[in-house]
Amino acid sequence: MAKFDASSLKRTCSKFAVTTSATHPDSNFSLQQICSRLALQVCKLSANLSRQVCKCETSLQQVNASLEVTIGRTCSKLALQIIAKTEYEHNPG
Repeated sequence: MAKFDASSLKRTCSKFAVTTSATHPDSNFSLQQICSRLALQVCKLSANLSRQVCKCETSLQQVNASLEVTIGRTCSKLALQIIAKTEYEHNPG
């Protein structure tokens, strides 16, 4: 999954807003403002979503690490139980 940098998104959005107003300086100014605001809002939402994805990835990594430890402990415990049972069956007294 691609990683997004919030500051680069802001720079891109700012460039878009400047370019939009520079290319059509006199025609339908209010429409340009709306489009620029919309573009900035989309970029902000994209940056927020990127941060949320990062948080989710971090959380998932923590869950996976915890699960790995739990599985390792469970396997070790079961292995010791099997060894103890096998030894008891071979040496019951």
